[in-house]
Amino acid sequence: MTVLEGERLENAATGLVLLRFAPTALAAGSFSLPEAAAAERVKVVAVGLAAG
Repeated sequence: MTVLEGERLENAATGLVLLRFAPTALAAGSFSLPEAAAAERVKVVAVGLAAG
């Protein structure tokens, strides 16, 4: 049962990530996973440092 619950959380997380990147990809007309991941990593680090 734990595996199924974890799988649902992974599916939800994947959907949220796609929802976050989709508008940018549509507006730009292209999508690069490495560039998107790098930009997201910078945001996460900045928020983490700001939060302390």
